[in-house]
Amino acid sequence: MNLKFVPLLLVAVILWQCDSSTEPHSIATSGEVTVPSGNQDQHAVGFSFTKGAIISYPNSSDIIPDLFVQVHQGESGDIKGVFFSSDTLVPTFALLAKPSTRESAHAQFDTLYILPDSLEYIALALPIERHQIWAFHTRRNTYAKLLILATTAYIDSTNGNTPYGEATLAWEYQPDGTRQFDERAFN
Repeated sequence: MNLKFVPLLLVAVILWQCDSSTEPHSIATSGEVTVPSGNQDQHAVGFSFTKGAIISYPNSSDIIPDLFVQVHQGESGDIKGVFFSSDTLVPTFALLAKPSTRESAHAQFDTLYILPDSLEYIALALPIERHQIWAFHTRRNTYAKLLILATTAYIDSTNGNTPYGEATLAWEYQPDGTRQFDERAFN
């Protein structure tokens, strides 16, 4: 092989790799995530449905998380649990169901194919508890459904007695603006 062609071959391979990496990536529309409360490095931390991930804000993309986990404290500072908030006090949460068992919660979540159009949304999801199913209406006029799998809240003595909490949830997001999560909704 002629050594003059090696650099050309390398350039061709690099360009091919760059071109193939610019293909559109599919958007994650469901999963499980544990969302922590609080801040990291002076940035608020929350969950973004459009990214399908935990993100901090502010960020270089100027994407605001849709959902934040907050610690719910009583008047005397006692920890009562965690709750969800958004970046505004616009009503975005609607409690759909409070099944008593893990099995019934998963069954109801999995067969929730369309969100009712008559939901009354509230500004804060308070309190959130294991097995609850919530609807979420984003500022972009899209919808998500959430199943609370676990919550944790405590005073973090290793961080200056700061309240800390987190919520683990299963989520499904509908980015097209409909309230439909499955084609069976219209059958």
